[in-house]
Amino acid sequence: MKIGVFVPVEQRERIETMLVQQHKDTATFYFYPYYEVEEVVAQFLAVQQMVDGLLFSGYVSYKTVVQSQLDISVPYRYFQLSAEDFYKQLLEIVIENRRFELQHTVLDFAAESKKIQEWIEALPNAHRPYLLEKDENDFGDNVYEEVFQFHTDMIQSKRAKYVFTRFANIIPMLEKANIPYVYFEISPETMRNIVHDLFAQIEHEHLRNNQIVYGYVKIKPSHKQKKRIEELKIHAALLEFQMEQYPQLFVRDALEGFELNTTYETLVSLTNHFNACALLNELVKQRGEIHIGWGVGRTISEAQMNAKNALDYSLHNDFSSTYIQHEEELIGPLLYKETTLHSNELLRQSEQWQKDDRLTRDQLNKVLYAFSTVDYTKLTSQQFATALNVTVRTANRILKSAVEVNLVRVEEEKGKVGRPANVYYFNAHYLA
Repeated sequence: MKIGVFVPVEQRERIETMLVQQHKDTATFYFYPYYEVEEVVAQFLAVQQMVDGLLFSGYVSYKTVVQSQLDISVPYRYFQLSAEDFYKQLLEIVIENRRFELQHTVLDFAAESKKIQEWIEALPNAHRPYLLEKDENDFGDNVYEEVFQFHTDMIQSKRAKYVFTRFANIIPMLEKANIPYVYFEISPETMRNIVHDLFAQIEHEHLRNNQIVYGYVKIKPSHKQKKRIEELKIHAALLEFQMEQYPQLFVRDALEGFELNTTYETLVSLTNHFNACALLNELVKQRGEIHIGWGVGRTISEAQMNAKNALDYSLHNDFSSTYIQHEEELIGPLLYKETTLHSNELLRQSEQWQKDDRLTRDQLNKVLYAFSTVDYTKLTSQQFATALNVTVRTANRILKSAVEVNLVRVEEEKGKVGRPANVYYFNAHYLA
């Protein structure tokens, strides 16, 4: 497999030696060294389509790409200092210098690790190090100069005596200014584990992309006596959609409705990563109630079975809808009309919510669908339940998870009679 590696000039030799020695039989590495972190964006655009995966040397280079509103379409990882690496190096410092005091230290990498943040917050205020007060979304142009200036100000004002840093490219500046520093290196073991995680993700992506995708389309006609006419219109719309937009989508007329067959990559594309169904968006322009079920599987029979299950779930609704049965997860209903969603930002956040088990992809889809019915303004849990044909209890559970990740916010609003009711607002940050 081919791996692109973005690395600061100061760290290239160490990282290249480690990667090539440990993984020379598994992968070919292409190194892209940079002096300034903003160089990573141009490098990323040039290399992404040529490799199977990406490695960022650290959190800052990764965040720089993310802040540029670019989609990372291949598996990726960034080298991250583990809590164990931090504690081990800190212990070595304390052993070598018995008079060392953490409160006289300035540390610029707390945002890199939640565990380190939690450890610092657990310390008494009088013994905490000074932290780089820089929002994690504020990395970009001149970041090295800004971090160096921050350290310089802290040392010159005598608020700090030492610098703990993870910014390899500021080391020459620190040395030239005679500022005492410790560079916290990621251990070879941690780096090896991160690379193995990337390899596993690439393997999983490869297997997933080679899965079989089946789909079923069924129409509930507005008039039974005109059923065949409406089916012919849907068939024509399907063929037009296939020829003009997705030539890898194959359409067959079945006894009841239509059968579809395509690639996993095409399914991801036409559903915007399982969020909005472009096909349903086209078909609802015709008359009748449209239901689509997609199934993903390792075999044709598994994909067909999953597609039928997804279609059955859609048919329970009294509105046009699309569902996807992907592995053991049923996802839906997907959006079908044009929306004002800030897709890139939402996709990045949704990936993290899923990793943290805070909001599933299916819960996200239900929130998006329900709010789309009111043009992303506000709704109650009863309106949410009605839009999705679920119980109010289920609606409350999903909305609670959405509030916890700040996808929506909740406020109490007083009505003319009775107790105040919870009203939910979609977070405008995710709207274009």
